[in-house]
Amino acid sequence: MFDNVGRIIAAGVSLGIYVLLALGYASLTDGHTNTFWYSLLVLGAFGLLFVIVNAIGTSVAWWLHSKHRIVGEMIEMLRKNSFPMREYATDNFANYLARLEGNTGYPVELRKVVDQIEKSRLMAEEAGMLNGFRYERAWDAAFEEYAPKAQAAKHSPT
Repeated sequence: MFDNVGRIIAAGVSLGIYVLLALGYASLTDGHTNTFWYSLLVLGAFGLLFVIVNAIGTSVAWWLHSKHRIVGEMIEMLRKNSFPMREYATDNFANYLARLEGNTGYPVELRKVVDQIEKSRLMAEEAGMLNGFRYERAWDAAFEEYAPKAQAAKHSPT
């Protein structure tokens, strides 16, 4: 399900590069073991800093630009494929898709699109928790705009 092997390889390569850089720095300076460990610690801290800065930057870009564009594309996909309106006001997008997927009364083509959406949601989740969360919230926003709760035929399935 998750590509942990790829993540482990990437982390190992990064650590290897940090170790080589720290060894190079230690050998160019005084050659002491303490210098190696301090330089490795500093490289790790800078690496963490860059990860944090990148996460902040992508989050700001998401909220300022990407979310609006993605939600618009999702709404267009729902319209283009003639998705039915929300039946129950209490349904979120995941419940809505499950109802469509399990109902043989809907056209096969629509259910194929539902399956593709489910696969894309899983891929977003596997890409990382933050990506999965953003993608899920985007689908919820698109669904609410496409089929508002206030216009649902029924309040609850029970």
